[in-house]
Amino acid sequence: MQRLVDNAMQGALRGASLTQRMLAFARKQDLKPSVVDVAVLVRGMASLLKFEAGIRIDTLFPLDLPKVKIGANQLELAILNLAVKRT
Repeated sequence: MQRLVDNAMQGALRGASLTQRMLAFARKQDLKPSVVDVAVLVRGMASLLKFEAGIRIDTLFPLDLPKVKIGANQLELAILNLAVKRT
């Protein structure tokens, strides 16, 4: 049950994120890059991609992988686009 609730919460957050991206695309909202731990972001998306697209994801990252300054929403969108193009 907790897994279903967690997935629903993630879906709601992703919906809010999509709205932000659409507003940014329409130039009604500024893009705000921040420092992002890419490994954490990808691992957070892994269950969604496995569930939605049936994609196997290996989350092997170097231990010393530096954080990057990027728009987390844009990186997430790029990863999702790659997954969708794959299926």
